[in-house]
Amino acid sequence: LGSTTVIATDKTLTLTEGKMEVEELWLLNPQERETALRIAALANEAFIENPEAVFEQWKIKGRPTDQALLKLATQAGVSRLAIEKEMPLLEKIPFSSDRRFMATFHKEKEGVLLSLSGAPEKVLTFVSSIGTEERKSIEEHVLLMTERGLRVMAFANKHIECKEFERSKDLFSYLLDISFVGLVAMKDPLRKGAKESIHLAKSAGVKTILVTGDHMLTAKAVAQELGIEEEDVYARVDPAEKMRIIEAWQKKGEVIAMTGDGVNDAPALKKADIGIALGSGTDVAKEAADLILIKDQFSIIPAAIEEGRIIADNIRKVITYMLSGTFTET
Repeated sequence: LGSTTVIATDKTLTLTEGKMEVEELWLLNPQERETALRIAALANEAFIENPEAVFEQWKIKGRPTDQALLKLATQAGVSRLAIEKEMPLLEKIPFSSDRRFMATFHKEKEGVLLSLSGAPEKVLTFVSSIGTEERKSIEEHVLLMTERGLRVMAFANKHIECKEFERSKDLFSYLLDISFVGLVAMKDPLRKGAKESIHLAKSAGVKTILVTGDHMLTAKAVAQELGIEEEDVYARVDPAEKMRIIEAWQKKGEVIAMTGDGVNDAPALKKADIGIALGSGTDVAKEAADLILIKDQFSIIPAAIEEGRIIADNIRKVITYMLSGTFTET
């Protein structure tokens, strides 16, 4: 650890607090606010551990993005539990870092409702019912939001007739001709001391690179705020690409430490010279890592590197002392 020259870190939880808050909801059709809120509630893997408690005491579990969307819907009076009593969940395509979207299928009176949320550029590949000007307007709003350092998600849905829906059928085959609904932008506050820690690492000769699944403009805006150079930013990265990034730096002779939290991060954590799993991460990531970052704070990593250098320096001093004493006796 004391020999580390490069730290590859994700943005969420390590550099930010992981407490997403919705900043803006933009709709293609202003009359579809209720539709957007229902998608936020249904295309969501977060859940409330104690729904019987008052809102201020809720314990919401799940990805920070899903938590923020669930709060948005619930505060607006849209309850997933209430909806699912009338519209039971039939199937779902869970979120994954390589797919960058999730979809749910709920039973309606006259068919099946498909709700979709995910990265805007991914969701737009499933949308064909909008014109050139509308698509241009969507893309412009995505740019405006990401340039402010916000994480942007897109909402879309589709009503499928009963006779056309088969649970045994490939669910991805239904992701065609979906109707675009809107965009939601979220802000994740930077961790206190993160910027100072990156500066401290830089002054000690350790480069920090940002490796994230976020949009490039969002990643660049956050990097600029933290003092990370633009050329050290990797955006829209999937787990397989993390391996390539690590290998590229290792071929340059660098000793690289990498943070990770998901099941898919395990190979990259093993490949890195120092694999660092987040304390809030999965058991698979923790087992694959060399170290566990208990409080998820980036500031602990430069401090640990400093301690590693002190230990290494002390070992050198002891060896030098013992060798000099041995030569004298000889």
